[in-house]
Amino acid sequence: IGGEHSIPIASLRLKTIRDSLEDLEYFYLYESVAGREQAAKFAQRLATNTFNFTRNIKEVGAVRAELGQLLEERLRSSRKHAVVGNAAEEATRMESRVKQMEKTKELETLEV
Repeated sequence: IGGEHSIPIASLRLKTIRDSLEDLEYFYLYESVAGREQAAKFAQRLATNTFNFTRNIKEVGAVRAELGQLLEERLRSSRKHAVVGNAAEEATRMESRVKQMEKTKELETLEV
């Protein structure tokens, strides 16, 4: 738009490209947690091949929302399992420290 420095200017085209790249990343993320077949089912709802695809933005938004919700549920589930796993590991470490401290106290009482 003039001036000394070239800067990208927000446009519908650039925003659409950005949204498309984010959608692709959603599919890759979903594929990593649910498998290629499940991710392909979502993709096929939007495009049957390179030339036949939906132009209905509401359908695209619905698939985005559904993928996002499924990814969030998987993330929450994995965090919950990780927290339970971490808690179990921490409990085991604490038990071993308590046993070690008890042994140390026994040794201290024996030395006195």
